[in-house]
Parts: sequence; C-alpha cells; structure tokens
Amino acid sequence: MTVPALLALLLAGWAHAAEPAAPPARPWLSRDVAGLGVGVLLGEPAGLSLAWQPAEGRLRTSGAVAWSFGRPGPALHAEAGLEVLDAPLRALPDLHLRATLAAGPCLRIGDPPGDGDPSDADLGLRLPVAARLTHAGAPLELFAEIAPGVRVVPDTRLFVDVAIGARVYAPAAR
Repeated sequence: MTVPALLALLLAGWAHAAEPAAPPARPWLSRDVAGLGVGVLLGEPAGLSLAWQPAEGRLRTSGAVAWSFGRPGPALHAEAGLEVLDAPLRALPDLHLRATLAAGPCLRIGDPPGDGDPSDADLGLRLPVAARLTHAGAPLELFAEIAPGVRVVPDTRLFVDVAIGARVYAPAAR
C-alpha cells in the first residue's frame, strides 16, 4: 500500500469517526413514566386504566373503562390532574413517590342494588387523590387512589371509589 493510499484511508476513517452518531431508535417502551400509559385498575370500579403524562410539566390526564361491582354495570371516568408531589425515596433514590389531585366526570350504567331497573344511569363528578410510585428508569407506575365524588343525575348522592393499579408507558411523541 502506498503512502498516499494509507493517508487517504486514515483520513476517511477519521472523517467517519467525526460524524455524529445517528440517534438510537426509540423503543416501544419509554424509560420514563411519560406518554400513553395503559394498565389495570383493581377495586371499585375495576377495569382498563389509561393515562397521558407529558414528558415535561405537572398536568396529566387519566381515566378508565371499567366494571362497577357496587352498581353492577359499565363504569367510565376521566379526569385531569395536577401533580403536587414528586419526591425521591431516601432509601431508594431511583424510586419516586408522586401525588396527584384531579377532577373529572364519571358515568355508571346499570341496576342499583334493590332497584330492579337495569336501564338506570348515573352521571357525577369524581375528585380523585392518587399516590403513584415510579422508578427513574422504568416505564412502570404503581398507583393507589381514593376518589370521593357526587352523583348529580338522576339524583344527588355522595360516593367513594377506591382502587389500586399499575400502568406501563409508551414513549411520548417529541
């Protein structure tokens, strides 16, 4: 190999090494709790849990398509929330305890116990308080929520929903 060919080869290798590397392909799962979360909700009601957490900011939305056992039938709810706490745990700093306050509508369709009319539907407002446990490098969150509320249609009455669950997150679009 001649000296000019060797120099050309070295320069080509150096130029290739100086090029910025292409960004890695985004995996289906995010490494953080951000984007679309899908999971399970166990309690009253129980079913499919959905959430949207932007990559930045404290606002989030969540909801569920579920089944109510207290009033046998479908139950839907959605809420917008504000994250009021994001604290790492002292013993395990990669784990974060997060708290969210939210509000949103709920709909239950079915027969209240002792009513006998399966066509009944209730419309109301839920005010959930949720505690969430997340890991800094994992797309998983565990949560527990208590959601006091008021039903306003067809009559006014108070209720409380309590549930635990888990969600897995897909990456947020950038």
